[in-house]
Amino acid sequence: MSPIFMAAISPNDKTLVFCANQTHALMVRDIINQTKTNPDPDYCHRVTAECGLLGEQHLRDFQDNDRTIPTILTTSQKLSTGVNARNVRNIVLMRPINSMIEFKQIIGRGTRLFDGKDYFTIYDFVKAHHHFNDVDWDGEPLEPEPPSGTADRRRRKLRKSQIA
Repeated sequence: MSPIFMAAISPNDKTLVFCANQTHALMVRDIINQTKTNPDPDYCHRVTAECGLLGEQHLRDFQDNDRTIPTILTTSQKLSTGVNARNVRNIVLMRPINSMIEFKQIIGRGTRLFDGKDYFTIYDFVKAHHHFNDVDWDGEPLEPEPPSGTADRRRRKLRKSQIA
């Protein structure tokens, strides 16, 4: 989770980051909190089996669509199933996924309906989707639509600065 990635997502979009293990989730949480632009100390939390009641409270706060904080949760396995957070806009895969069922459950975290939510984005850093490509079921991939909006302007500006 580099500053480049953090600049690419909207800082107010609820995001779930699936990490390799609990220690990895802790490290990713720390990196996000070091590179975030939001000054709130509760911007990103780790929610894993180790976190106990505090982690459960962070999850409840994240699921509350009237709250914007915490905005990002890191996890390893805990949030793969049974989490109903309707306003998740980003799913970040940072760990291998070897089960079609688990892959669909994780992606399902982003498919919940919410007023004003027209899409969600999957950031697949481990190419998990390659294991589950099924053209007969999914159809041929579509080309991405041209960017528009504030986050997309930041992406274009960022790309230009990387080229220079």
